[in-house]
Amino acid sequence: IPRLHMLRCFGNQFGEEAQLKGSRILALLSRTLLSFCSFYEQFSTSLTNTQMQMRKPFEEKLKNEVKLAKWDQQSYYALADTTERNYRKLMGILSQYDEALRNIASQVLEKEQQRGIMDDESGDSGTVDVPSDKSIFPHFQNHENKQDKNEVTFTPEKSRWRLATSLGGKRVGSIPKYAERMSSFMDKISTGTAAALGKERADDTCSAVFDRLESLRSKSSKRSMKERALVDLFRELKRNGYSPMKWAVPEEFRQFGEILLLPTPLASLDNNPHRAANVQGCESYYLRCLVELNRLRPEANMNGGQHMTQRQTQMILGYADHSVYLATQQRTVVASLLHNVRKLSNLLGVLRLGDTRLVSVRPDTKENFPKFVSCFGSAVDALGQFILLLQASQHLIENKGGLWAVQLIQALSQWVDDVGNMQKPNASSLLITESHIRQIETMRKELSRVRDLIRESRAICYEHGYLPDSCFGTCLKEIDCAMRVATVCTEPVTVSTTGGSSHQDTIIQNFESLCTNAVESALVVAQSCVVEDDDEDLIWACHKQATDQLANIRISRVASNCEEIVTELRRVCSSGEAQEETLDFCTSLSADISTLCEKMLNLVFRRLDQYIAFYRSCG
Repeated sequence: IPRLHMLRCFGNQFGEEAQLKGSRILALLSRTLLSFCSFYEQFSTSLTNTQMQMRKPFEEKLKNEVKLAKWDQQSYYALADTTERNYRKLMGILSQYDEALRNIASQVLEKEQQRGIMDDESGDSGTVDVPSDKSIFPHFQNHENKQDKNEVTFTPEKSRWRLATSLGGKRVGSIPKYAERMSSFMDKISTGTAAALGKERADDTCSAVFDRLESLRSKSSKRSMKERALVDLFRELKRNGYSPMKWAVPEEFRQFGEILLLPTPLASLDNNPHRAANVQGCESYYLRCLVELNRLRPEANMNGGQHMTQRQTQMILGYADHSVYLATQQRTVVASLLHNVRKLSNLLGVLRLGDTRLVSVRPDTKENFPKFVSCFGSAVDALGQFILLLQASQHLIENKGGLWAVQLIQALSQWVDDVGNMQKPNASSLLITESHIRQIETMRKELSRVRDLIRESRAICYEHGYLPDSCFGTCLKEIDCAMRVATVCTEPVTVSTTGGSSHQDTIIQNFESLCTNAVESALVVAQSCVVEDDDEDLIWACHKQATDQLANIRISRVASNCEEIVTELRRVCSSGEAQEETLDFCTSLSADISTLCEKMLNLVFRRLDQYIAFYRSCG
């Protein structure tokens, strides 16, 4: 487990470097390591339980030896001899425990993978009894109990439009109408979609398989009945579009390393707990399918067995390949869509400005804004170190008559606590608003107040010789640095009047054009979500139709349009050319675009949740 944790840390590090450097090789390496860790972390519970079972007998031995050991009422030499013998016994037990821990983990993994397949008594021969549902699908009952609780519901909210109702543009002025229309589409995709029909078909097939397995568990069931059940299973899978042929799946799918390169949906989960629980359940089934498929491949290459012919084994492998291939496609589609949705959601969070407004800032403010957050944190850390120095030197100062040290420590500690509870600006904010400027101005005033207090204390110490002057230097230096950066960030910008109202109209037209593109892309996505489905009732047919529908949901295009809007807002704010009315227009229109895209995302989430449910049923 610690080694997997270390590999996951490496994978996260490669992922961060890939984003900073734009390296595709590092991105693939990060994805491979993280997928590798996820594959083996599914056995962490079994490994931990095995380790605890191995530890119990040694714990009992240690407790018994401690009870028998005598440490008092002996002479010096007898006590030394007893101590030596007890020490040898204890070290012998610890050596035995170390030897037990040297067992290869693959033995535990092999036993876990053979659970329900091999005979429990011998462990080296296959069992002829039909295993229980819990043995075959250990998480099935948990998912069934949570299925009703994990249904994601959407509560319609009354939208607040800041500008769109007063515009006369063909697209931008109709944003409220489009949003209301999108809300009415929610009921149209509740039932009857390809994903919903595919889930029902997959659930019916699973129920039929469970019922057939239950009938084969009786002692009176003969071999011919089991062979007939296997033939019926092949016929049902073939009728639903599954194929046992080798050409049904690409050759790369049979290479485990290629599967590790595929994106995982767990890396892009949102804050919705129900959706996260469903995706995690799907991922656990998918990883278990990979384990069983990797075990089945070498068995299928054998020349048959006592209970199955080689042809039957090959057919089982073919159907298994095609089944996991379907689940792999679904997993990749879900991961890709979740990634694009997460990117769009982050951009919408930037555009969702609320009641605040954008402000014109200097071009270098974009760099000074995160710099101030860093400098402010350094100033608070330096002040904390200074408080520790005062506390350590408090008794020396009091001996010299400096009773002010107690009051200074209390005042500085109270200041640190107040600053800790203060709302701080986000260093990663892409847009600078009035609320950010007000927060920086408030923090600058607080820094000025504590700087005056430290300077006053510095003068007292210099006069009476309580502390050397160098003790105050680092703290004051960090505070001065943070205040200089804050002054630059809050310095008012003179808006250029060159070009007059015509130039302001040009800025508004350009920004409105970008917003129009975003609205059109959002409408296309909404239309893709409510497209009518064909009446398909077979698993593979429903899978193909549902996958094509999700692939046609171009969330990435909407994200690109929103990214262009954010870039234009940053350019307008830092150019010093936009007047206050122009910035208010851009602020309000950005908020309306964000609201419209959130309505669109509700439709996407409805489609996505149905597809995830279909994915879980197929798993």
